[in-house]
Amino acid sequence: MREDLPEGNFAFERPLAVRLYFFPQARLEADIDNCAKPILDAMGGCVYLDDRQVECLLVQKFEPGRPLPVDDVTGCLKTPMEAEEPVIYVRVDAAPGDER
Repeated sequence: MREDLPEGNFAFERPLAVRLYFFPQARLEADIDNCAKPILDAMGGCVYLDDRQVECLLVQKFEPGRPLPVDDVTGCLKTPMEAEEPVIYVRVDAAPGDER
């Protein structure tokens, strides 16, 4: 992850909310909670200082052939849905209620 971040990036020090959307090419055999932990650990030190800052976590999988619970898919979710390889979409925001 550190190799893909732009030079001069900084790690957040505030409470955060993280979304992880998995777009596998076949049925995901692993438990979804076990898939999230290594990603959160990898983001530590470069996206946030410590994964204890994550106060809100949404993890969801979108397997092929299952209806997507979104009517209008545009923007950044359209690309992973149309990808031929497995994709993990990651979004980090301020935690709900954090006024900093």
